[in-house]
Amino acid sequence: MFLISLTLTATADQIEPHNKAHGEWVRRYITEGKFLLAGQKKNSSGGVLLATGLDAVELARVLGEDSYVMASLGSYEVTECAIKLTQPWLEGLKAA
Repeated sequence: MFLISLTLTATADQIEPHNKAHGEWVRRYITEGKFLLAGQKKNSSGGVLLATGLDAVELARVLGEDSYVMASLGSYEVTECAIKLTQPWLEGLKAA
């Protein structure tokens, strides 16, 4: 399982033309089950993802497909983790 944080390093005007492609990219991997959740940071400085079902090499490839990364508008910090404790309704994350 990977906790992923996107930090945007460009202005809103530079980012805006890439928002649609970024959203489509996120939805693709949510649909495929590779991303379990995605969201925007409240301060609009980037976003967060929770990813599973892929190894570090494949994850690097997937993150490299993001329009923000391809346009050098931001970067990702990736933390690999093993989930040990959850709320009962999130038990499935332990196996991911």
